[in-house]
Amino acid sequence: MITSFIIFFLLLGYFIPLSFQSRISAAAQGTQSPTISNAIVNNYQTSLTLPSGAQEYVYGYVTGGAPSSGFAYGQYASVTNAAGNVPAALALTTSNTNSFSTSASYFAIGGASVSGFSSVSSSYGSSGTPSASSASVTFTVSVPGSLVVIVGEAGGGQSISISGIPGLRVDATNFVPPCNQGLPPVMEIASAYPSVGTYTVTEQTSQCAGGQNPNGTGDLIGVFVFTPTSTTSTTTTPSVSGVSSQVPGSNLPLYGGIAAAVIALLLVLLMVTRRRGRKLPPSQQLRPITPEVAQKLQQLKSMLDAGLITQEDYEAQKKRLLE
Repeated sequence: MITSFIIFFLLLGYFIPLSFQSRISAAAQGTQSPTISNAIVNNYQTSLTLPSGAQEYVYGYVTGGAPSSGFAYGQYASVTNAAGNVPAALALTTSNTNSFSTSASYFAIGGASVSGFSSVSSSYGSSGTPSASSASVTFTVSVPGSLVVIVGEAGGGQSISISGIPGLRVDATNFVPPCNQGLPPVMEIASAYPSVGTYTVTEQTSQCAGGQNPNGTGDLIGVFVFTPTSTTSTTTTPSVSGVSSQVPGSNLPLYGGIAAAVIALLLVLLMVTRRRGRKLPPSQQLRPITPEVAQKLQQLKSMLDAGLITQEDYEAQKKRLLE
């Protein structure tokens, strides 16, 4: 009876780690979601340098509506206000630094790094009418695990809110609710991992500060959809909080067998305690199960599964160890 318990838990300890590793392998052979990092918005700055090493960088700038240049690298979208100037612009580039110039008294620049994606698509919405107060854009997420990065900009405006997508997280903003009175125009960088589907996001803005020129406003919103990369390599080692887990095909999971052996030993001690005072006949007495014996049993099972010994050899050596 005790021998059966020991063998059961040893086998359980062998198969549990393999089952766990197979789940890791399945995840590794699926997709890895893109990530956003280093998001920041700086007031009264016309240049921004982000840490190098990312696949792509998203940038945006806002001004009070005076004449401004475009971005030095990768300008993708901008809005022109009623005065004929550019109060907001967006850029997507592989450069970790970007800049612009402006004659405005109030301005800001922001950006973020994105990595771990296979492709990116972008959509934009804008409004350059006097006292512009909103801009919308419709886009589609077609691949599960995609990262959506949204940059909302209120050129010449002092408040902003973005809606229309579930799970949206603000990564960086210079907005100080309820109104950026006496501060630069606002911009916001946000992200989400929405389900597959079509979405419409909208930014609501306002010139809540006094003495504003309605012709200086310009709302711009950009949506960047980063699709995940395929991770089919069997050598991938996923990690969570710095703890690595090996993928099947590397070392055999002896740690599971040893853990099971400890459980088996505890069960033996429990049963022996219950039978205290009852001495078995010599023919029924078992050889004490030590960690060394448990590990040898695990190694025998591993050798059997690997085809290094036959079933007969396995049974004979197991019997010798357990007698």
